[in-house]
Amino acid sequence: MIIAHKTYKTGTKPVSTIIEEIRNTSSTTLKSSILERESKAGNEELEYVLHVANDPSIRFFTTIIPEYKTTHEIYNAISATELLVEHISSRKLTGTAALEYISFVLSKTAKEDVDLVCKIIKKDLDCGIGATTINKYFKNCVFDPPYQQYSLFSEKYIDKIKLPCVSQFKADGTYGNNIVTKDSFEIVSRQGIAFGYKLQDKFIKHLQRYAEHTTEFVLHGEALVKKRNADGSWTGEFLPRKEGNGLLNSDTPPEPEDIFLEVWDVVTLEEYNNRKSDRPYFYNPKCLSRYDILRDLVESETEDLSDCVRIVETRICNTTEDIIQHFKEIRDKGLEGSMLKPIDMLWEDKKSTKAFKLKAIFECEYKVIGYTEHDKKKDWIGALICESECCKVKFKCGSGLKDSDRKKPFSFYEGKIITVKANDLTTSKTKATYSLSHPRFIEVRNDKTVADSFEKVLESRDSMVDLLKKVK
Repeated sequence: MIIAHKTYKTGTKPVSTIIEEIRNTSSTTLKSSILERESKAGNEELEYVLHVANDPSIRFFTTIIPEYKTTHEIYNAISATELLVEHISSRKLTGTAALEYISFVLSKTAKEDVDLVCKIIKKDLDCGIGATTINKYFKNCVFDPPYQQYSLFSEKYIDKIKLPCVSQFKADGTYGNNIVTKDSFEIVSRQGIAFGYKLQDKFIKHLQRYAEHTTEFVLHGEALVKKRNADGSWTGEFLPRKEGNGLLNSDTPPEPEDIFLEVWDVVTLEEYNNRKSDRPYFYNPKCLSRYDILRDLVESETEDLSDCVRIVETRICNTTEDIIQHFKEIRDKGLEGSMLKPIDMLWEDKKSTKAFKLKAIFECEYKVIGYTEHDKKKDWIGALICESECCKVKFKCGSGLKDSDRKKPFSFYEGKIITVKANDLTTSKTKATYSLSHPRFIEVRNDKTVADSFEKVLESRDSMVDLLKKVK
């Protein structure tokens, strides 16, 4: 049997047997004890398998296991995996050639190891252990990028909001960690996977100059795709989230000139790796705040960066009324909501109970009373016409309907209750009834026969504002 390129120290049992042992117990304690046992034994084979199967930076670009027939059992699990990493993960081979190579490797892998190799290709060992548990026993085995989360604001957090605070609108693009050193630039996802899209060279060079003269850093933001006029000029707006994110994550992403970055935070590379920053967000009398650094990066005196980056809309709120006013403005723009954070907020790899998401979106139930036909596809539904139980709220809802929903005959929906998300309640064109801003179909409610009333819709829309009024 061909051994691996590198000599790995073995553990107490063959690696396939150990993975099966972990899979066969439902006890978290027992799973951990197995990992601890192998860690103490210095099992480098297991560490390598756990790394390749779980680290998001290693991909095989397929979950399809091609047909194969065992011929010569010359590879074990480690050597087979190394070959796949070398030729498939590196993209030396792609498409049909990649599948043929996978088939070749599997046909020459030991029968007792081939199932493990297939699970590694699928990036799922199916044994109930994640990155946190693995890294506890095999340090830094799986890259688990740090990420600061915000709590969804609710009544239990009313006393947690401290004034003054920072209110920012919630960005609506593809989140990325922009990792900047003096001689490199990389954009990785929340899971640590490198994106294929690029930013404008002038912006990257500007960031690298800053890194060279000060410190290397990580810029947090979301990428958006510009909306263009017929003549190719930028409208100043962006493609809808679904469309833009689809392009950014495609095999042929937009050109750098078509990509715009909205940013809201920055930490040094050392702080990022240590998963914590002691530098306050907005105000610090003794040193630059993270927001100060953010402005230095975006508001360049030597380079016009207005066509490629900006800080998300930010407002200092000194009173509860300020918070509510900014939230209402964001809601009126049809945006998802706002983010509240204390001016002295630190950055750390955890879910904060001091910073919050305020969601403008609300859900209610409405009755389907009609429909409009699809513009391009005959016999398909374009939008459902809906109304509240009292008939005071009436609107068309096409967003959120999938092709499978549109293909169904209208009789499937007629008279039924559906759940719809929206950003706001507005006056209709005739002003005789009310309508919804940005309605999105969620689901059919077969368990309900009565729609919500206008009063219920109004209550749902204003629930966040009423809650914010309790902040002192």
